[in-house]
Amino acid sequence: MNNIEILNNDRSLEEIRELSNFVISETTIDTTSHNSNNKVLSALLIGASLISTSQSVQAKTINFVEVKTENCLKLTKEYDNTVNIPFTKYINEISFTKDFVTKHNIIRNILSFKSLNQSWDGFNAIPLEIDSATNTIQLIDLIGEKLFCKIKDYYPNPNGTISLEWVNNLNEKISVEVGNNSYSYFVELASKEVQFFNKQKINSKDAQILAEFIQIL
Repeated sequence: MNNIEILNNDRSLEEIRELSNFVISETTIDTTSHNSNNKVLSALLIGASLISTSQSVQAKTINFVEVKTENCLKLTKEYDNTVNIPFTKYINEISFTKDFVTKHNIIRNILSFKSLNQSWDGFNAIPLEIDSATNTIQLIDLIGEKLFCKIKDYYPNPNGTISLEWVNNLNEKISVEVGNNSYSYFVELASKEVQFFNKQKINSKDAQILAEFIQIL
């Protein structure tokens, strides 16, 4: 083809605006290899230019006009429309999907808490202790992976224990602290007074009670 210009991302805004004065460009295409109707479909790819969100964007329309003379096709490019919708209009419509919480990810992070340095908080905090980490991993199995992985947050405490939190859209909360020999937690529901459960054993019976509360959220 002749007389076809490809625009690239190096164009400035001023150069793109100057294109509005450019209306018609023609090219000749050999159609002898096609059927007797001599009708050809063609596409012209024009590279997009990224423009500041505070500026207008020149919209492009491409009209295909069949010329009556044999073996010719005229392409008409019109730069006659302006889109005045700033990109910022769509910022609030962009959402980010949080990675799925999995048992593997939780255990990996729990084990990483054991590798914290002494005084990791700057105030003599100790790393997560082995028994606290082991009890937490066992608690995952007792509660059930699917239910446990609804967890909102978990983090090490300065005394070598670990905290686990489940929170719903109503800001109702279950907060658990797992230690070397047991775990304690409180349940804060909108319809009830805060309930406290201290020194629970790492067993299926006590874990089932915790699981039922988590299921409510």
